[in-house]
Amino acid sequence: AQAGWNVRSDFDRAGLGPVCSHLSLRGGRISSHFVARREATGRLLEQALPQLQRAFTRAGLEVGRLSARHDEHLEALPLPGPSHPLLDEKA
Repeated sequence: AQAGWNVRSDFDRAGLGPVCSHLSLRGGRISSHFVARREATGRLLEQALPQLQRAFTRAGLEVGRLSARHDEHLEALPLPGPSHPLLDEKA
């Protein structure tokens, strides 16, 4: 199989509410998916997808699937604390 990586990032910014993002790269092909709790935030993210696609293309990546939607049941995830470092340099 092709080598690649996946990144999941959850954030909750004032004015936007909780958002979950997933980014994956496989063989030079990148895909990104966003889910927002607020409908307005989902629309904003969806409207920004063409800009994201252009940025990926300028970076020399082949763009796979990009999507954004809202899900009112999306829960905000707790932020990592001292026992859960943001990065694990041994991973």
